[in-house]
Amino acid sequence: MCGAVVNGCVVMCGAIVNGCVVMCGAVVNGCVVMCGAVVNGCVVMFGAIVNGCVVMCGAVVNGCVVMCGAVVNGCFVMCGAVVNGCVVMCGAVVNGCVVMCGAVVNGCVVMCGAVVNGCVVRYGAVVRFGAVVMCGAVVRGGAVVRDGSVAFTDLYTKNRLFG
Repeated sequence: MCGAVVNGCVVMCGAIVNGCVVMCGAVVNGCVVMCGAVVNGCVVMFGAIVNGCVVMCGAVVNGCVVMCGAVVNGCFVMCGAVVNGCVVMCGAVVNGCVVMCGAVVNGCVVMCGAVVNGCVVRYGAVVRFGAVVMCGAVVRGGAVVRDGSVAFTDLYTKNRLFG
């Protein structure tokens, strides 16, 4: 139709690729590049060069596709902070875990609220011995207090939590 002569093939426009038809763009080893950068034999729609992989947009992650955000060791990060090779939707960095929002709990997901030793706190106070507080109260000695009353009694809580 028009264009350059490639070993017996028709090239509509662009560069000469080893016997292949290149619509437009850069020369990739025998592959068709619609537009963008040269990736080792792979098609890059647009964006950065990732080792032989297709990057839609964003940063270069070791051979992986990053839609947007930070560089996580070869993992897919939608947005947010860098967590050791894990996907963080938003919020704080938790050791390799996904934190939706809120505080950092040792490797656990905290929906919102205080830091409880490896436990999930919906909202409220700090639990010293790993219990889950649904709302509001101060827990001492591992007892859960809800709405000002002792749910689980022990020698340390009695009725003095809200006295």
